Parts: sequence; structure tokens; C-alpha cells
Amino acid sequence: MKIAMIGSGAAGSVFAGYMRLGGAGLTLVDPYKEHMDKIAADGLTFVINGGETHQLTGFKTAYSADDIGIMDIVIFMTKTNQLDEALKGAAPCIGPETVLVSLVLGRAPVYEYGRSGGILLDDESTKAAVRKIIEGGEQ
Repeated sequence: MKIAMIGSGAAGSVFAGYMRLGGAGLTLVDPYKEHMDKIAADGLTFVINGGETHQLTGFKTAYSADDIGIMDIVIFMTKTNQLDEALKGAAPCIGPETVLVSLVLGRAPVYEYGRSGGILLDDESTKAAVRKIIEGGEQ
């Protein structure tokens, strides 16, 4: 299964660490070049509750979704105010069968899309709204 984590900073790295510890292979995507280069070279040192320490390696990393191919699952682990750009940036790795998972830091599960004039997107309408954003349409 091909999984991408869009937003692989502090919180995204912790979540990715747990996934990797469980055996998942994933591609971490974040524009912070130094962080991605460090993870690609050294992996993540993962300490659970101040006890068990794991050196997790084998992560694929990228600065953008442009060259990672179509993913089966794309997890968004950004701040709420970064979601719009993250969705647009993730378009190259999203296919018709890709499952999108939001673990956005901020208001969830409802996301207020700023350009919509304050329309709240609930779980049923989010898929259509996300597709419009990715396809470049106005919301």
C-alpha cells in the first residue's frame, strides 16, 4: 500500500513514527528541506513515553508531491490554515481511488474553507469540496 503523509513536521513525524513502528511504508512530504534530508539520511529517533527508543529508517521523503506518484492513501497532517495549499500541492499524488485522511491540527472534523465565504464543510460535503479545490475550481 502506498501512503503519503503531507505535512511531516513535529506532529506528522510522531504519527509517521507510530505507523512505521507498526510496519507501514510511507512517503513523508514536507517543504522543509533540512528536515526531510535528515529523515532520509538518518531516519527518526522515536522514544515512547520516555522509555523505549527506536531508530526508525526506511522512510521515503519528498519536498513536494510532484514526483511521488499516485498514492493509495494521503494523510494530511498540517495546521488548519495550511490545508488549502496542502490540498493543491497534493493533487499530483491523488488518483480516483485515493483515500484522503485529514488529521489536520485545528478545528476538525469540520473545516471552514476561507474562500467559501464561511461555508462549513461537513463530512458529507468535504469530498466534493476537496475535489473542486484540487481540480482548480472555485468553491
